Amino acid sequence: MTTTGARRPSDATSAEQLLDRLTAVVSPHVKVPPTGLDPAVPLAEYGLDSVTAIALAAEVEDELGVVLADDALWEHPTLDELAALLERELSGPASD
Repeated sequence: MTTTGARRPSDATSAEQLLDRLTAVVSPHVKVPPTGLDPAVPLAEYGLDSVTAIALAAEVEDELGVVLADDALWEHPTLDELAALLERELSGPASD
């Protein structure tokens, strides 16, 4: 399982919207401007490490209302893959 306790945010539910939001969230964590992030490149190539991944997962929860499992950023290492995961989670039934 890659997420737990999904909550539905009020917006950003399409893959494109999620990708835009994720890019904005990830950018400061990897110190790369949003326009410099390729959504098909693994975030580790931009310097994402385990400490940064924890902070990033917490911010994703705050911004998008989805709690990511500890290994979600490693199982879905690109922005494209992470956006697809979040889209699936947000389109499914909400769980508490």
